Amino acid sequence: MIFKKTPVDLAKVSDLLKIEILKKIKQKSFSIHLKGNSRIYRFEFPIGQIDPLSWLQAQSIQPKIYWCDRKQDFELAGIGKADLIRSGPTKEISTLFQTVRQSLADTGQSLRYLGGISFNISERNDLCWKSFGNFYFILPQIEIVRQQGHTFFVANFRFKNKFDWNRQENRISNLLEQVDFAIAEQNEKIPHLLKCQYNPDQEQWRHMIAGALREIELGNFEKIVLARQSRLEFNGVLNALTLIRRLKLLDPDNVYFYLQPEADICFITATPEILYTRQGRKISSEAVAATRLRGKDSAADKQLEQELLNSTKDIQEHRFVVKSIHDTLQPMCRTLSQPGKTRVLKQARIQHLYAPFHGELKPNVHDDTLITNLHPTPAVGGFPSKPALDCLQTLEPFKRGWYAAPVGWVSTRAAKFAVAIRSGLICKNQLVLYSGAGIVKGSKTESEWNETSNKISGYLNILGIQDNLYFNNF
Repeated sequence: MIFKKTPVDLAKVSDLLKIEILKKIKQKSFSIHLKGNSRIYRFEFPIGQIDPLSWLQAQSIQPKIYWCDRKQDFELAGIGKADLIRSGPTKEISTLFQTVRQSLADTGQSLRYLGGISFNISERNDLCWKSFGNFYFILPQIEIVRQQGHTFFVANFRFKNKFDWNRQENRISNLLEQVDFAIAEQNEKIPHLLKCQYNPDQEQWRHMIAGALREIELGNFEKIVLARQSRLEFNGVLNALTLIRRLKLLDPDNVYFYLQPEADICFITATPEILYTRQGRKISSEAVAATRLRGKDSAADKQLEQELLNSTKDIQEHRFVVKSIHDTLQPMCRTLSQPGKTRVLKQARIQHLYAPFHGELKPNVHDDTLITNLHPTPAVGGFPSKPALDCLQTLEPFKRGWYAAPVGWVSTRAAKFAVAIRSGLICKNQLVLYSGAGIVKGSKTESEWNETSNKISGYLNILGIQDNLYFNNF
């Protein structure tokens, strides 16, 4: 159920919400019935302009979550949990999305679960990923939503049964008292970098590339994506939302995602890559692969673009992704098209080969089917997928966790998932950055190391770290 009011003054939002929500609880006028005799309520108030990211930074309630589309046309900041679905004894993605569908049955389209899934849901991640589980999807308790020029304050509440109604009153009242409308400081300083460690280091990277090329030469697969970590330690605690704000100013055309399941640890991604977007039965996806830097001027930029479009190695790498997405989506779609030729996707500091897909899904194709079959694409795994992934687990010296994994949101009629590349894991004063490179026949160790450095250059820029710390000569 969605309750809407006329726009209200920000200073009065908390009090008005508290009065309205408590009044509705006392009326017991509930109309949304879910499986297990539970109910979800959504109270939605149009409010004056407020920056969701700044609002989120001012909040103390955990967990926190944030999503921002490309071009910033849809933005959601959430705190607390009206409902949480995370990995337990079962690790099946189908179970996850079945639970989400049951929870959202007969509710409004505005209700969204947001979250993500491990890169490899069948393996145990490193201890640093424990708080995230193999999947973690949340219906926030409180949201600030900005869409199509309008901003809304939203409160979501789930009641298990009629005996739960009165018990919720005090909890809801206390929660609303904690919501803060102070605007966080936007010029927060970045702590000083103390040290940086690579995993793998350059010598280990050389052995990884050599091992991958041997497997390619033996015909076990044609492409594999190998990743590395850059572990940065600072002299103070990092504020992830400050980093996201600065990244957005640097490159607004990315998808931005942030999840802080508990204090002192969070995952962030600033990714150009969409796994898929579903609107009803309509679906779109993107093949993104191969990388070049942006030029210092228009002439240099055009030269690098043409170099990318005419590189045999990069074209081959991109074609693996195109073929995989086409072959995966075609059996699930009534119609599927790839409009136009492969072109270049330009970002602030780098550019990629890019090809879009559009289609109409067959009946009974759900989000779990889409994610299970589309992820991982050859852009983050390899081609063919299974032998490349088997080798990846042997070659990489760490577990990926949520790096290069699907992150996004799902509602009753729509869903959107991005691929969490250009990502980092923050724990107190440490930031672990992840980046990968596609290895095919003819790949060079030095070039692939530099490519992985290029892909985290946005983070280095906003952290005030010189690129030459990363562009080391072999």
